[in-house]
Amino acid sequence: MEGRSMIERGLRNKSVLVVLDDVDDLKQLEALARSHAWFGEGSRIIITTRDEHLLTRHADTICEVSLLSQDEAMELFNKHAYRKDKPIEDYEMLSKDVVSYASGLPLALEILGSFLYDKDKDEWKSALAKLKDIPDDKVTRTLKISYDGLEPDQQKLFLDIACFYRRWRVDNTMMVLDTFSLYPRIGVKVLIQKSLIKVSNGEFGDKIVDMHDLVEEMAHYIVIVAHPNNPEKYSRIWKNKDIAYLCDMGADAVPMVKLTLQ
Repeated sequence: MEGRSMIERGLRNKSVLVVLDDVDDLKQLEALARSHAWFGEGSRIIITTRDEHLLTRHADTICEVSLLSQDEAMELFNKHAYRKDKPIEDYEMLSKDVVSYASGLPLALEILGSFLYDKDKDEWKSALAKLKDIPDDKVTRTLKISYDGLEPDQQKLFLDIACFYRRWRVDNTMMVLDTFSLYPRIGVKVLIQKSLIKVSNGEFGDKIVDMHDLVEEMAHYIVIVAHPNNPEKYSRIWKNKDIAYLCDMGADAVPMVKLTLQ
């Protein structure tokens, strides 16, 4: 309370630029920037958050941060991987593979670029091959922050969408998820506000449920990480090879899991 009063007294008559980065709780906004009246005329308050819902009551304008274009992504990756504007000639194709994997996500480009900075060509190839099976831990842990902030039923909803229903039509997805009593109407809204999923235009103009490739990868990792070589212990099965493995084991040896053919 005292800190709030100090902000009001000290800044009420001053034009200021305030940046509140990575806000994850409404109490933070209430304590630091509850009212326009706390700041002088012409002031600007910039808030970054993973949860759009936190902004709906306080922000005058909400802007979604876009993913980087191919050129922007390459420039950012080069900055961290080489400390140069252009990739070393022999590494150009490998750089394109990393940028393609990151799909315009700045976080992934910075982490992977910094990791590969002092590696030789064979080590780059090895790292890229590993990423196809095992996602980068730092990227996954950072993306998982939004997942960890969900309620249990919302976590189940998110994992179901990531494992089974990505790129399904919205109305079909809602109909199926309703049968599992996961309350998808409100749950999907929460997942969209937390930038875990999005609704996009499909190939034929219909609305589909989608997500970033690395968010999907993070969800799959959550399902398998505790038992990476034991599909019978996964809560969800979506890969054909795992389904075939469970079928070979026999029904009596496998607990009830959710599965789908792809």
